[in-house]
Amino acid sequence: MLEDNDLTIHDSHVILTYLTEKYGKDDSLYPKDIKKRAMVDQKLFLDTLIFYRIRAITTPAFFEGVRKPTEKQLKDLEEVYVFLEAFLSKTKFIADNNMTLADISILATVSAMRYIIPIDGTKYPKVQSWFNYMKNQSFYKKCTEPASIELGKLVKSRLDV
Repeated sequence: MLEDNDLTIHDSHVILTYLTEKYGKDDSLYPKDIKKRAMVDQKLFLDTLIFYRIRAITTPAFFEGVRKPTEKQLKDLEEVYVFLEAFLSKTKFIADNNMTLADISILATVSAMRYIIPIDGTKYPKVQSWFNYMKNQSFYKKCTEPASIELGKLVKSRLDV
């Protein structure tokens, strides 16, 4: 959640766009060009779908003791890598040829997802390459990686995958 004076925002995607609009030095992360922005928004909204596919597995595991995801849940999650590989076959990053908010957002989600289904670099070489690049960024190492490591421990203790 973000509180900025009299404004309270609770959605991570809205927080990302708000902070970028307010403090960004240029529009590379969130383009002003309406077509480029539509591509970023499309991937940001897709990130929500990915999150809910992960949550369909982790919520029962964390709160109901369901240790094994269904084959359908795993197939639905694996499909995410198929989508991402297709996107990365057209552009260097998820939504464009430069890093955008879509990459930052999806990075956090994929970082969690890989504890359920690891990235298979043979099947998804572009996803693996993108992830390796992104996880070496300072913002990932500082903010995302520590939480991802803790989440990974929790997932491994609650899920048989």
